[in-house]
Amino acid sequence: MSCPRTATPAAGGRATKEKAAVDHDTTSDALAADNYFAIIPEWVLDAEIGPNAVRCYAILQRYANNQNQCWPSRSLIAKRMRCSTDTVDRAIKELIGIEAISVQPRKTEAGAPSSNIYTLHLNPRGVAAQMRRGTRTDAEGVAAPMRNESKKKKQSQESISSSSVNDGFNQFWQLYPRKVGKDGAHTAFKRAIKKTSLETILAGLHLYNLTRPKETHYIAHPTTWLNQGRWADEQENLHTTNNPEPQAIWQPCGNCWNGWIEQPDNSLAPCGCRTKGEK
Repeated sequence: MSCPRTATPAAGGRATKEKAAVDHDTTSDALAADNYFAIIPEWVLDAEIGPNAVRCYAILQRYANNQNQCWPSRSLIAKRMRCSTDTVDRAIKELIGIEAISVQPRKTEAGAPSSNIYTLHLNPRGVAAQMRRGTRTDAEGVAAPMRNESKKKKQSQESISSSSVNDGFNQFWQLYPRKVGKDGAHTAFKRAIKKTSLETILAGLHLYNLTRPKETHYIAHPTTWLNQGRWADEQENLHTTNNPEPQAIWQPCGNCWNGWIEQPDNSLAPCGCRTKGEK
């Protein structure tokens, strides 16, 4: 069971050529069973294109000759797709975008526009093996690189997302008061985390939130804050006081950030260990 194949046409005689390309008319309202079919490569099915583009590819495949070329008019394709020619144009554009087809404009001997020649590409770019028509094994073989590529891309995206969670950046970003330049901030965070611990950075950030300016434009960019090691500056400011008397020595209890406890509104309150030490 296969589709009839026709030779590449000379310019002109469009109606005759289109009629020769198919044995019967399938655009009537009544559907009749027959032995004709069109094969769509699996990589085209998996591509990021709309359903109209997939159907358009199937119709072009139905008309294609042994050189994988066909030349139906836009109106005929629209009739087979039961849509407008504008929809056909958008579907063709999508197929060209994924390199599933290439289009060669034609003109008649008188210079008038004629139907285009569409060349179907059965294999995605970079896949050397050719698919034989109608063989399930070969179709799967062509699609396999696409599935692997999609899987690797998904794993790469998951790895990036997972690394952000594991290195503590997402926690830092959630707490930082000015969210600008996230990619640059993440890069700066990776450098900072090699110099100190996540707990130290977050403790400094909590203290910065207590002392930061109220106006947003005065708040340091997160990348700047990290690159300048501002977490250390803020902790030093914690121990700065106008009272010349020496301060009592205390030790963090381990359940706080250097003697501070986060409140539900993201503010900080002194921990009991700090209060006892300062008495």
